[in-house]
Amino acid sequence: MYIELVKKIVLPLLVFIAILGVWSGIASVVEDFPTPANTYVSAFGGIDAEGDEVEGVLADPFYIENEDDKGVFWQIIESLKRVFGGFALALIIGVPLGLLIGMSKNAQYAFDPFIQIFKPVSPLAWLPLLLFIFQDINMTAISTIFITSIWPIIINTA
Repeated sequence: MYIELVKKIVLPLLVFIAILGVWSGIASVVEDFPTPANTYVSAFGGIDAEGDEVEGVLADPFYIENEDDKGVFWQIIESLKRVFGGFALALIIGVPLGLLIGMSKNAQYAFDPFIQIFKPVSPLAWLPLLLFIFQDINMTAISTIFITSIWPIIINTA
């Protein structure tokens, strides 16, 4: 019982403290590297190292200053729109294509080489190409999510 408590609580806590220690050590050596305390104050607000009161990024997540300056809640909503858009597009195309591949050997032979070539390509490799093609960050994000999602959908549907 005591050993399980150590494994599940104390060891992760020690690793967390060690990570904070390494982070603080790096911050003391590298001039522009923020300390854990400064990062906490930037996120949640409080008093910074100079004694100034700082309103954190997470202090008011629902504010809308203008189109380009919104709280973190609205930024999360925008990100979720992109994720759902890319995944929905992958579902709309991937499920019927997976069913076709699963029911037809000819379709399997036709599509399998393309799936095997494009499936292992990292999403990070697609980003510059898609950004060059679309020149719009929203379309690039949706397309990257689409390309990342479609291969597992096709394979698991087939």
